[in-house]
Amino acid sequence: MVEYLEIIIQKANISNFYLAVGIFLFLHVLFATLFIPCSPLTVLSGVIWGNYLGLLFSVTGSLLSFFITFVLSRFLIKKNINFIKNKIPKKILLLEVNLKTLFFVQTNPIFPASSAGYFFGLSKITLWKYLFFAIIFNMPLQILLISLGNYSFKITYTYGWSISLVIFCLFYFVIKKILIIINHKIDVKK
Repeated sequence: MVEYLEIIIQKANISNFYLAVGIFLFLHVLFATLFIPCSPLTVLSGVIWGNYLGLLFSVTGSLLSFFITFVLSRFLIKKNINFIKNKIPKKILLLEVNLKTLFFVQTNPIFPASSAGYFFGLSKITLWKYLFFAIIFNMPLQILLISLGNYSFKITYTYGWSISLVIFCLFYFVIKKILIIINHKIDVKK
């Protein structure tokens, strides 16, 4: 699927740069609203536009996704929650979200962070606080995935897929270890 998206965006990028960016942003929001992880799109932005423009477009797509999923949750689901109140545990309805929860969700590459707005929209966190910290906490993973996309594209065509896979695994385990250390330091401070 990612290969087809890459072909579509690449063709649009050649013929009309703004159309390609629009398609990318639309797909990012669509994926987020449907709970489809957006990480492949982030890597793809690094492949297509490189580190700087790829980061700009990916962060813009993430911000739009965070905003739309949060607003959908807050104003459509939470307002109509009385209808389904008996089916959802009170712990979720009165959720106290702290920055550690937001940090964990945004830095975990397995959890679809762009769709997390649905979850945080049900909590007491404000929209602007959520957007601010979601972007800050999501930025290291964005930079990693975009760089991975940009450099793996170059490495793959130079050395082949096996080297790209080894580099990706190394990146993943290094970032995972860094996140575990940060999480431990947050726990120690409490």
